[in-house]
Amino acid sequence: MFFFYLFRFKRWGEILFTITKAIKEMSKESDRIWDVSRLICGCAALAGLYSAAPYELGQDALHEAIASGITWFDMAPWYGAGLAERLTGEGLRTAIECRQPSTLRLSTKVGRIIQRTVECEANDPRVAFNIGHWFKGTDGTLDPAFVPVHDYTYQGVMESYRQSIERMGLTPATAGVLDTLFLHDCETEERYAVATQDRSGVEALIELKRQGKVKKIGLGMSISSFALRFLHKYKGFLDSVMLAGQWNLMDTTGQCVLEECKSQGVEVINVGIFGGGLLFGQVAKYQYEDPSPEVMQRLGKWQDFAQRAHIALPSLALGFAVRCPVVKYIAIGMSTPDHVKRNVAMLEQPVPPDSVWHRAAAEGLLSADTLSLLLS
Repeated sequence: MFFFYLFRFKRWGEILFTITKAIKEMSKESDRIWDVSRLICGCAALAGLYSAAPYELGQDALHEAIASGITWFDMAPWYGAGLAERLTGEGLRTAIECRQPSTLRLSTKVGRIIQRTVECEANDPRVAFNIGHWFKGTDGTLDPAFVPVHDYTYQGVMESYRQSIERMGLTPATAGVLDTLFLHDCETEERYAVATQDRSGVEALIELKRQGKVKKIGLGMSISSFALRFLHKYKGFLDSVMLAGQWNLMDTTGQCVLEECKSQGVEVINVGIFGGGLLFGQVAKYQYEDPSPEVMQRLGKWQDFAQRAHIALPSLALGFAVRCPVVKYIAIGMSTPDHVKRNVAMLEQPVPPDSVWHRAAAEGLLSADTLSLLLS
């Protein structure tokens, strides 16, 4: 009888040990800022955004991302006049054909088609002849033979989709890996009017989803007022909003969009969470321009706050970017294996406690409304 009870005690002891270990592991997971499955690899950097991105490093970055557990890769025709789509398709060719990992998915954007420069009218305002100002390609100079052209018509969106499929090298057997299409940069009155007219670009998006060409459709925008107008006009049709530079420590003007997305059940993908690199300690552009004195002053206040809170500023920025429940993913540009490793490692850091955000609000760095949404 003694040995019987000893055996039972031993078994319960093992069970208790296993449960305790599992709880500790769960606690460890919950202490992390986020899970890597919610990190999107932004592929604009592969096309040399602001500076050249060597080809081999870019391809290695894609392989490192897959190895690190990143499964979502985002592109756009705008990124290097289609270069990012082509490079991403090449780097992920094996993963796409084998569908490994099984959760692999791609997203791209519509609203621009790529044309030969010689075929474009010199005075056509829809043509981005100056794309080389932003994108430097893999060797410092973007191929000038092709340029992006704004086209938010029904036919233009369909052609944009067709071209993207071709550039990524997708076939009928592999096209299902393209998960989401975003309407990109439709942020002037003229573009908005074209995209929302009868038989419009948005209707083309809806049709592509209806046909099963993509699973989700949404907006890729950096001006909140236009995103909000689309959300109101097409309520119930949009699945996702990729909001760039509008919800971070430097700028919370996207709050109205987050609130509307929360109301409609639309997921938010937060982009530009480091304020163009400023919150990462880099001398960088802020919303594609040199930072103004006002921007630098706000940056200084956050630097001082982070130092007093004993939290690295990039960790504080990341913690803010993901804290609001409506934010389901973040997208960060990566063009080298080191970029991938650094960004994945950041997710392992502890979550800033909510008391930090209360203190930031008390010091006037966050409004009461922003704090309420952040912690909702």
